[in-house]
Amino acid sequence: MDEARPGVLLIDDEEDIVRTFTLFLEKFGYSVDSASNGGEAEVKLSENLYDVVVFDYRLPDITGTDLLRKANLLQPRAVKVMLTGFPSLENAAESLSLGADSYLLKPVDMNEVLAVIEEKLRERAEPEETEEKK
Repeated sequence: MDEARPGVLLIDDEEDIVRTFTLFLEKFGYSVDSASNGGEAEVKLSENLYDVVVFDYRLPDITGTDLLRKANLLQPRAVKVMLTGFPSLENAAESLSLGADSYLLKPVDMNEVLAVIEEKLRERAEPEETEEKK
């Protein structure tokens, strides 16, 4: 990961989505890493520090919410965004109650994802800035 740029871990098993996200987010100054399953994601979450983690709700070996629980322990300060192609009120409520900062539906508008990421990173930075001024 490039420490000068905000780091994003994208967890999705669809190669086209990973490629599209990576190209788009890198264009806006993000350093993007990816994982195609929960096992790979857990290793990356335990070995690296990310500013943002984007989860697919359905992965081959784990649900996004189960992985979100683990990410909360390994990356408590990261912005967490859940994506799903199989929306339900129950999934949305569970994701948000477990600490997801946002729950977005596939196919997702890349500009919407970027706006959510930037807004949540700003919100996360505001308390730090206020604390530094004290």
